[in-house]
Parts: sequence; C-alpha cells; structure tokens
Amino acid sequence: MNQSFQGWQQVAEILRCSAAKQKQLCEQGKETWLNDGQQASILALADRITKNGVVIADEVGMGKTRVAIELAHAVIECKGRVAILIPPGLGYQWQDELQKRGRPNTKSVLRSFSAYLKAWESDDPQEQAPWFNEDIVLVSHSFTNWSLGNTSKSWRWALLPRLFAEWRKRQDGRLPRGSLSENLSDSLVRNATASIVKEISEDASHPAFHLLDNLYKNDAWNTMPLRSGDFYHKHKEGRIWLERAVGIGLGVFDLVVIDEAHKSRAEDSGLSRLLSNVILPTTSTRRVALTATPVELHLAQWKQTLQRIQLDMEQMNNIYPSIENYTHAVQYLQKTWRSNEKTREEYKQAAKQFQSTLSPFLLRRDKREDKAVKNFQALTGLSASDYRCQQEIPITTTSLSASWKQAICAAEALSVVANQADDPKAKRLRLTLGNGHGISSLIDQYLCVESDKPTQGEIESDNQKSVDDGKRQQRIEWWLSIIGNGFEKQASIHDHPAILTTVEEIEKYIEKGEKVLVFGRFTQPMRVLVNLLNARQMLHRLQTNMHWPQATIHQDEVAAVQAACTQLQLDTRFPTIESINRELDKQYDKEQRRLKSFRNQLINTIRQGLGQSPTPMSRILDSIQDDDDTLSWLSRAMYELLNRDKNPLPKYCATTFIELINAIMDTDNAEHDEAQKATVGANNVNNDAKSHEKSIDFSIIKKRLGDEYNHQLGSFARFMYGETKLESRRVMQVAFNRLHSFPKVLVAQSMVGREGLNLHKACRVVILLHPEWNPGIVEQQIGRVDRVGSHWENTLLSEGQANEKPEHFSRIEIRPVVFRGTYDEHNWKILQQRWHDLRAQLHGIVITASTEELRDTDLKTIFDDITANTPNFSPSCHELTK
Repeated sequence: MNQSFQGWQQVAEILRCSAAKQKQLCEQGKETWLNDGQQASILALADRITKNGVVIADEVGMGKTRVAIELAHAVIECKGRVAILIPPGLGYQWQDELQKRGRPNTKSVLRSFSAYLKAWESDDPQEQAPWFNEDIVLVSHSFTNWSLGNTSKSWRWALLPRLFAEWRKRQDGRLPRGSLSENLSDSLVRNATASIVKEISEDASHPAFHLLDNLYKNDAWNTMPLRSGDFYHKHKEGRIWLERAVGIGLGVFDLVVIDEAHKSRAEDSGLSRLLSNVILPTTSTRRVALTATPVELHLAQWKQTLQRIQLDMEQMNNIYPSIENYTHAVQYLQKTWRSNEKTREEYKQAAKQFQSTLSPFLLRRDKREDKAVKNFQALTGLSASDYRCQQEIPITTTSLSASWKQAICAAEALSVVANQADDPKAKRLRLTLGNGHGISSLIDQYLCVESDKPTQGEIESDNQKSVDDGKRQQRIEWWLSIIGNGFEKQASIHDHPAILTTVEEIEKYIEKGEKVLVFGRFTQPMRVLVNLLNARQMLHRLQTNMHWPQATIHQDEVAAVQAACTQLQLDTRFPTIESINRELDKQYDKEQRRLKSFRNQLINTIRQGLGQSPTPMSRILDSIQDDDDTLSWLSRAMYELLNRDKNPLPKYCATTFIELINAIMDTDNAEHDEAQKATVGANNVNNDAKSHEKSIDFSIIKKRLGDEYNHQLGSFARFMYGETKLESRRVMQVAFNRLHSFPKVLVAQSMVGREGLNLHKACRVVILLHPEWNPGIVEQQIGRVDRVGSHWENTLLSEGQANEKPEHFSRIEIRPVVFRGTYDEHNWKILQQRWHDLRAQLHGIVITASTEELRDTDLKTIFDDITANTPNFSPSCHELTK
C-alpha cells in the first residue's frame, strides 16, 4: 500500500525501450509479443501518458489488450500498481494475455465481496494475501453489485464500522464503544481490517489516511448502525463509505485500465461506482480506457467516454465544440460533396480541428492498417473496406405462402388501428412479426385444439379497455383473428419464413465447410432456429449413415423434428418419431463402441503429451482416471473436440485437454465466490488452503464435465444466452474455435456474446438474425470473428499462395436477415444510416461513391481529396508520435 512509484516519465522511457526491442526482434524475423501497430501504440502512449489519460479506441480485434498490458508492465517495473476493470466473463482472456507477458501468478478476477474477504482468511498475517500487496488487481465491473438490506448477514457490511474502530484504536489507543459487538466479530472482517489499518501510511496526505481521518474527525461512528445492513443499501449514505472502505483494502493505484469503457455509462452503474468510490487514486494516477466504440449513437457519448479518463471541464469545453462542428460538417458534406466546394472546404477545416483537439487523448488503429487487410488489397485490387462483404438475406412477400401473406397484411393494418395505449400486445406483434418474436404465442393461441381455444367473450374481455374505445378494439381483434386464422392447422413457429430462410442459408455455408455465428435478440426464435438446425442435420446424417451424438429424441425436440421431416420431405422415410429413434439407437451403439476404444487409450495418450514432470494438469488427470463417471465424460468431450480421431497425436491431445480443463475450471462469476465463502465458513480459517483448493477444483471439474457431457443431444448448433453458465460458454468457445468439431453453428444472444468472446479461429461468417438499432453493438458482434489471427486471415493466406482469382478470395461475411414489408426493413434502414454516421466518426469512411461514379476523373479527384482529409488518430501517423 505504501509503494513509491517512480513516475510517468520513467514509464514512458520503458515503453520506448520496449518498442525498440520489439522492432529489433521483428527485423530479425523472430516472433514478437507486439505487432507493428501495437508497437506504434505504445510509442504514442509514451508521448501522452506523462500528461493525461488516454482512450485506446482501436477497432474490434486489433489487440488493445496487449497494448494495455504492456503499459501495465511498464508501470509495475516503476514500482507502481495497476487496477484493470473488466466486464464479467473476460477474466480468462485477460489472465491468458498476462501470462503470455510473463505474469502467470496474477490473482483471479475480484467479482464479489466474499472473494475480497477471502484474502484474509488466515489468522496468521504471514499467510494472508492482502489485495494491497498485489501489483495487478483485476476487478469485475459488477464487483459493487452487493444487495444489502435489513436481513443481510453482518459480514457483508461490517467492514466499514470495524475498519473505523481499528483506525480509532490506532489514533486514540482504544476501541469505540460497541465495537466488540457480535455483528463485528466475523474473523475474516477482523483479520482484514487489522491488516489494512496496520499497512496505512503515517503520511496524512496518503489517500487512505485522508479518507479514514475524515471519518474520524467527523465522529462517523455515531451514525453507523451496528445491527442492520439497511444503512448500506445502494442508495443510502452508508453505501458510498462502505465502497470506499473496500477500496482502501485494495490499496492505491497508479494506473487504472478500463476495459470496454463504453459500457455502463450511467452515473450509478457498477462501473461508475467502481471508478468514483472504490478505486483509490493518487494525485498522479492515469486512467486508460479501452473501447472500440467510444461513441455509438449520439455526441454526448464522446463526453461520457472522455470523462472516464478524468478530463477536466476546461479540457472538455475545448474538445466538445470541435466534435459538434465535425458532425455537422459531415452531414452537409454527405448531401453536397459532388457539387459544393465550400462545403468540402468547411469539412476539411472541421476534420483538421476534430483531429487536433482529440489526438492528445485518443488513439485508434483501424483495419486499414491490418496486415491481412493490406494483403487483401494487394491480392484483389479492391479497397480496404471491401475485405468485409455485407449481403442481406432477404425474405420477400412474393415468396410467401398465402397464410403468411395474409399475416403480413394484417400486421401492417394493426399499425393503423392500434397504438401502445390501445393494445400493447398488438403493437408488439406488429413490430416483431418479421423476426418471429411474438408470432409464436399468436400461433399457439389460434392453432390449439378447438376445446382449448379462447371464446370470443374471453378474447374481448382480455383486450377491452373501456367502452369508449370498443370499436377500435374490435378492429384490432378482427385483424388479430385474420392473422391467426390465416395459418393452416399444421403451421408452427418452425415454418416462420425468416427462420426457415436463415436455416437454408446456414446449410449452404456448412456444405462449403464453413462455420457460422448467428446473433439475435429474441430468445424464442433463436431457440427454434437451433432446434431446427439440429433436427435437419440429424435427419441428413441418418440418411447418409453418418454419426449423430444422440440415442433418442427428447420431448422438447419433437416439434422441430416433425417440422424438419416435412420441410425435407422425409415423412415417408421417417413416418414416426419411433422410427427415427430406432435409427438413432442403432448408429449410437456403433459409435459407443468406437468411443470405448478411444477412452481405453485416452489417459496414456494425454500423459505422453504432458510429459513426465508432475504438473497441476497431470494431477487433475490422475483424479479423473480414478473416477469412472468423470473419465467417461472427459472421453466424450475429447472425442468431439478431436473430431472423433481415434489415434490423435499425444501433443495435440494434451493441448486439447489443457484447453478444455481451463475452460471447465473458469470461475469468473460471483456465484462461485459465494459458494466458496459458504464452504470455507467465516470462522473456519485453520484448513489447509491449498488442499482445500485442490478438492474444490476437482469437484468443479467433475460437476461441470457432467453438466456439459452427461447427455445425448445434438450439438451441431448450440445456443448461448443469458441463462447459459459461464463455464458452458467457455466450452462452446473452445469447441467453436476448432474447424472440424461441433458446434458448426453458434447462435448467441446479443447481450451475451457480442463482447469479449474470441470466436474467430474457425469462423468468418456472421448472420444478424435480429439486427440491432445500435451500430456500435453490430461492430462488436462482427468483431467476434474479425480479429488478429482469424480464420479469414489464414484462409486468405492459403488462397494467395494458390493464386486464386481476385473474385474468389474469401471475406468476412455479414448477412443481415431482412424481412421485406415488415418493421424489420425499417429497423435495418435506420441501422444502416447510424452505421454510416459511426464510420464517419471512427472509420475514416465519410462518404461513399459507386464504382460508376469514380470512373469520372473529376469526381474521383474530389473523392480522393476528401478521403485524404478524414480524421486519423492512428499512432502510426508521424505527426501523432513525433
């Protein structure tokens, strides 16, 4: 806690030396930790970090994390301390990168209050591991999401009064009255506060001394209730002081790295509270914000992002007018660039001002600098932006059945007769008919058996709001009945045109050996999509005598299988579910014999790959070998990941095993910490921590392997949504990143999969089932596959060596599903316009021109001049790094 940071000038020198060393290695043809663009970034950081914080806004997938870790490494070399604030679920990736930079012993992400206290679980100060002694602390954005109230156990809130009591004892030599209360006696809290107070500097200017002395002088003890946690509720006065007390225990930080800094912009969000209350800065602390989308929808977001690096009001007042002027200049330019020279000149002046005012605080590398994109340009003769191919998956009304045409017509009629106040259900149906959300319940209502159908009276009573609007309600109900009655008896959500068209498009990619990543917002249509993909693939494999990892059809799959049989015209081949089950059972038994043979030699093969020296992984392997169930689940997992290779190479087998176990053991969630707190117990501090950790580790492995592989379900397509456990997401990620293993299709709910996950090693195709309104979110989604070292890069390299024709080269493919004639189409148009505005702000793509237009020499000269004057925040630019 009492570190002596050597200062930012020294950090800058270390960064410059690091860049020079990396460049020298690169020139010698050796593998480097940082690529050319990242080396330029740390040089630019060296110029800026001595004066202020910085936003690193590199495009998604360009390697911002490594730049931040290099800066953190330099700060630690200068005896400073670093806090890295990360969204939930990204701990594994940060720790992996830290380990590659030579910091393998970084503590796990701090996610919960119980994990915070666990650092002091031993009564012996020599065996404690206080947070303030760690030079790097990883903290989850959601760390402060503590739910406290009257019924909360005292250990959850006692840190503040106990810390104050220890501080008064240090100042006055005595504890305040009531401090020996049973509510303040938890051993972890007692150990923590004694350790923290002992470590605080005698220097009155030290931030921790200042905070506690402020409490002491204001006699805060008399305002602290010692029997209730309600005082520490999120919106109560005591909560801020509790958060500050926790922050004192973390120690003082010289560098604060904020990952995904565009998230949680609200003042009372978990991330905002971390920054304002918990993370304790010095007078010279610098903040570095990492975000590919510092601005997404409106100009105010620039202000929010820049405030995260602690720019003062004077700086903000200088910057914000230039942002506004640039935005307005772009809007005028896009309308008149072909004909109005004055508009072009005003734009160039605004762009120059925009760049000059923001460049001291902002670094951004985009894909134009990426080596693979440059290679694409050289091979194809196309522009840098053409490495991405955006092509709609259209659903047109002309291709629909009569019942669906009728439904679309009726839904549009609803937009005329219904509003939110009249009938919110009808309004939602109209807005979501095209993407499948909302239509399912309507189909269920009108396609159920006659005895279960609601009566007209029940429908009217359900929708009738008042006598005055009865006629309007009748019209609404009439159009709703038209939608429902327009479907045939066998219709179901599995026949939704958007879902069915998406399935068929995905299957075309699968036939070409591609994997597909699908993003959507609405859970039910995505679940149907997954079930239908699995059902159709299962039937295809049964037809062609290929393995399918399933012995019987489960009840929740029946509807999808029946729909798939009809769609693929296989009703004759598979007339009943029982006939399919017989085929499944037959091929499953055959595959089980192969799996048994694989299991018999698996342990020895992994051992050969791990080597003879004892390691944590070899000890885990020993435990698995002694447990038949766990060995069975491990065998199934490895068999799938190794693409059913019966004789894998030992080294590859061992690498796969390590990757799987790391994914299974991922505990980046607060629930795990709470379970650990309950298991260890507040007063059970005499256990051998290491042996306890080992037993917990294996129990976690056994349970999670069982949860993931103790079933027989088709995993050709997998669904990742809010209720998917973190460890399951990690296992899906591992499997999806292997070209030949299941899943071939990963369907991810936008909120869950759009940030942090690396899904690029075997996939280059993104389908937007439900396109978002926010272009920043779409950029994050595409960034899951558009990253350094991606499958697309490797494919491009192979195609270049094979001298393919320019038109045959692969691209990152973006396929939005757009249902023409529905609200979806309007949604997509709005998104495109916002996306265009975002590109003008961040991507250097201010205007667009057709190939035909650019054949005109004068227009091409104008276009090139505008492009050359777009703002550029790249650290590779000489004027930014000199």
